[in-house]
Amino acid sequence: PPHPRAAFWRAALRDRDWIGEAEGYALFSDYGIACPRHALAGSRDDAQAIARKIGGPVVLKTAQPGLSHKSDCDGVKPGLATAQAVAAAYDDLTARFHGEVLVAEMVAPGVEWSLGAINDPDFGPAVRIAPGGQFVDLLDEHVLLMAPFTAAEAATAITRLRAARVLSGYRGGARLAAGALAAAAAALSRLAWDLRDIVAEVEINPIIVNTQTATAVDAVIRARVS
Repeated sequence: PPHPRAAFWRAALRDRDWIGEAEGYALFSDYGIACPRHALAGSRDDAQAIARKIGGPVVLKTAQPGLSHKSDCDGVKPGLATAQAVAAAYDDLTARFHGEVLVAEMVAPGVEWSLGAINDPDFGPAVRIAPGGQFVDLLDEHVLLMAPFTAAEAATAITRLRAARVLSGYRGGARLAAGALAAAAAALSRLAWDLRDIVAEVEINPIIVNTQTATAVDAVIRARVS
């Protein structure tokens, strides 16, 4: 059966040209994918107030419509721990980009992975699970599962990757939340299946896996063209 929020999102995303990161986080959260606390700021005062409410270091990102790869154009300002730093980052982003600014909490450090969903016209939606960050090019490996699938199926597939050793405490490192990564992949598969006639592609890169959670810190969603 479809997710209880599937009908809402089918209506909300239909015939859309652009789906912003904040809305993507809301969609992910409804489907059970962990996301950072965040809000959109329309002024410097808004940005500082949101940062105070979140507490701790925050990241500011441009929310300019149509801009997916924000890091490539210096549209992401991480590790902002003071009101002055937040204000300076906000001023810099709004001077170079249009639209609001996303203020989000900094997620606890971990290992970067990536999840992606694509809706193949012949075979339907599938989800790719792969190492993220620097491991994408270094290892060049992934598993691809047809949606929908369970967290147990995702966990089994992840163990086939060489990068899975990093999750299990490789060379004395901490054991990371591999189960949370598998659960997020399964949740994305259900999202992709429920919205298969609305969403063409979803990219979560990175999803940060630490000792407790697997948290999506980016959301790129492309709607299907009618």
